[in-house]
Amino acid sequence: MTLDAARPHHRGTSMQDDQVVTAGAFLLYEGLFAFAVGPTPAGDGLAVFRLGGHREPGETAAQCAVREVWEEAAVPCTLVEPPATYLMTSSTGGGHDLRPLNTRGEDSPAPLLVAPRSAGRSVTYLAVTEQLPAPSAEVAGILLLDVPAIRRLTQAPVTLGEYCASGGRAVLRRPLDPALPLKPLAQLQILPLLLALHPNLTSRA
Repeated sequence: MTLDAARPHHRGTSMQDDQVVTAGAFLLYEGLFAFAVGPTPAGDGLAVFRLGGHREPGETAAQCAVREVWEEAAVPCTLVEPPATYLMTSSTGGGHDLRPLNTRGEDSPAPLLVAPRSAGRSVTYLAVTEQLPAPSAEVAGILLLDVPAIRRLTQAPVTLGEYCASGGRAVLRRPLDPALPLKPLAQLQILPLLLALHPNLTSRA
C-alpha cells in the first residue's frame, strides 16, 4: 500500500486541525499496543513513546497520525472511534490527569487524547492494524505491550532485558542495551488511566 492510499480522505484541514502541532496513535495489533522505543538523549535509558510526529502543512490531524504510523511502524492502520475524548493535563504531583472533552460536531473519528502544547495541541487517536508493526529507519524498535506490561512499566523501573525475559515482545531494528531502563513518556504514562476508565479499549477494532 502506498502512503497516499494509507491516508484517510478528508476535504482539508479544519480549524481544529490548524491547532494541532503533533498527532499520533495508540496503535493496536492483536490486542497489543505498539509503542516506539529508543535511547534517551542523555543515553541513560530507553524512551518508550507513542507513534506520531509533527503535522505537515495542509495535512489533517488524522492524516498525520496515519502517515506517522506508516513511517515509523511500516504498517497501514485504520483510525477507530474512541469511547470518549480526554484532555490530558499535568497534576500537582507531577503526574497527569484526564478531563472529558465534548467533540460533538468535529470530524470522525475523534482523537482519544488531546494534550496542550505551547504552540497548539497534540492529539492521539486510537488505531488498529492487521499487520505486525516493524520499526522503520526513524525508530530503533517497537514494543508490543499487553495491559499487564503497560501497568508494570508505568509503576516501577523495568529494564529492556527484564521486559523481554518476562515474555514481553520487542521488534528491534538494531540492538539496544538490555540493561537500560525503559522510560515511559507521557502518552504511555496516561494509558493505565484510560484503561481503568475503558477496560475494553483493546477490543475497539
